[in-house]
Amino acid sequence: MKHLLIQLLLSMVAAVGTSTVTYAEGHSAACSGIAPAHLAYADSVFSAFGEGAPASLIQNSDATIEAMVPSALLGLGVGNASWNPMHPKWNELALVVRKDLTRIFREATAALNTTITLAAVRCSYAKVVSADDLKALVEYFKSDTGKRHLAFGYDLQKAVAVAMSNAALARHGSPPTSSKTHSTPTPALIQARLDVIQSSLVVGTLQSMGNAIKRNGGETSAYALMGYIYADVVQQSGEPFDELGSKYSSDLKSFRSFVQSEPMQKHGEGMVAIAALPAYAVAQAEYIGILSREGTKSELEWKRIFQENVAAVSNK
Repeated sequence: MKHLLIQLLLSMVAAVGTSTVTYAEGHSAACSGIAPAHLAYADSVFSAFGEGAPASLIQNSDATIEAMVPSALLGLGVGNASWNPMHPKWNELALVVRKDLTRIFREATAALNTTITLAAVRCSYAKVVSADDLKALVEYFKSDTGKRHLAFGYDLQKAVAVAMSNAALARHGSPPTSSKTHSTPTPALIQARLDVIQSSLVVGTLQSMGNAIKRNGGETSAYALMGYIYADVVQQSGEPFDELGSKYSSDLKSFRSFVQSEPMQKHGEGMVAIAALPAYAVAQAEYIGILSREGTKSELEWKRIFQENVAAVSNK
């Protein structure tokens, strides 16, 4: 289950950039001295990232789950050369795995949203991010470029899912989920694919969080790990990023410019402030606990189904 848990945890880190908090009314003592208009800008920023945190997290999880299914299935049949997407039982078992992963992810998300609310984080965030920076973020997301940037984020999640699926299948020697022939990319092509990824608001948020933590002398290895993972994916199976780069070719420069802007850097600092809250640590522990417990139980059931319907039949 470890490889699946790691992918789910990475998806959670990415979701931090789009806000995982539930929308709830109320203020806390931490809001003292913060103008209502300032808080309203903070609320608008949380909402703008994916037009609402819960919807954004669900879309992110759907893409992550699609990326995980091939890895989960291949892990059941290690050493079985015939176990690949062409196997007659592959799609049948894929439905079971996909259904279980969706249930697990949404149970964990529900627990996360119950534990940490907008009221619990909005003031800590607003204390770090100025009203002017928040206003700049809100105005960007309302602009045509900003709306395309948000749409690009969803398309990128799908591209990452396809690339990760194809990379897992390639390592197994199985055919990819797309019909395009894989070839070794040139350094220039790899950089072009990384430029696409680095145009993402989520990746930009992670980078700005890493920068903020580094400035304060904190540990940033988790953020560096994300970079290594993306670099590995674009080398192994980066064709989906080529298509995305072509679709948004006229926007990518503007996207990257905004990702590197001062308001986005401040947004990252605000997200670090949220991550430092005790309530966030409790929520994260609950989230990981559900993924681990339910994931382990589900994997045992997948192995049982595989043994009865695939391995046993193959041995006859």
